[in-house]
Amino acid sequence: MTICIGAICDEGKKVVASSDRMITITMPPIEYEHAIPKIQKISKSCIALTSGSALAHTDLCREAMASISGISAPSIKAIIDKIVECYIEQRKKKIEEEILKSRGFVFETFYPNLRNLPPEIGITIDSRIESFDFNLEILVAGVDGSGGHIYQIDNPGTANCFDSIGYGSIGSGWHHAVYSLIANNYTSSFPLNESVYLVYEAKKGLKVLLE
Repeated sequence: MTICIGAICDEGKKVVASSDRMITITMPPIEYEHAIPKIQKISKSCIALTSGSALAHTDLCREAMASISGISAPSIKAIIDKIVECYIEQRKKKIEEEILKSRGFVFETFYPNLRNLPPEIGITIDSRIESFDFNLEILVAGVDGSGGHIYQIDNPGTANCFDSIGYGSIGSGWHHAVYSLIANNYTSSFPLNESVYLVYEAKKGLKVLLE
C-alpha cells in the first residue's frame, strides 16, 4: 500500500513528512520495496513526495529544480508554481507521444487543424487528450519565511494548499493515514516530537478511525 504523508507542526513553523518505498508494476503484476524512498529534494527547505508512476516524476522534478536554481530562497508557493508548470508540460509531452505523434500531429498542429478533421476523429482525439491521466500525484512539503506548507498536485496539473488543515496524504492508502490523524485530533500546533510519532503512526496504520 502506497502512503505519502506530510504534516505541519510546531505552531506552523515546521513540517514532518514520510513516504513508503513500494513499487508496483501492473503487467506482469509485481510489487516490491525499492531501496530509495519516493522523496525528491527540490530546494534546501522543500521536498516532493510522489505516488503513481515510478518514472514520471524524475524529469519533472529535475526541471523544477533547474527552474528555481537561480532564485535565492524561493517561497514554497513559487516552487509550487514551477512544479505545476513542469507537470503540465510533462503531461503534454506524454500526450504527444501516446496520442498525437502516431497520427502526425503535435499540440501546435492538432488544434489549429481540428475543424478540418472528420468530426468522429477530431472529437475522439480531443476527448482522449482531455481525459488523459498522467498517473502522478505529488505531495510537496516545505518551510519558508511564513512557516510550514503542504500542497498536493494532481492530474492535469492542479495544486491545492492544505495549510489550513495542517496535513495531507497521497497514495492508495491516503485515507488510512488521514483517518489516523483525524482520530488524534491533529493540528499544526502539535510539537515536533509528537508530530513525528503521529506521522509514523499514520504511515504504519497503527491507529485507524473506525467510526
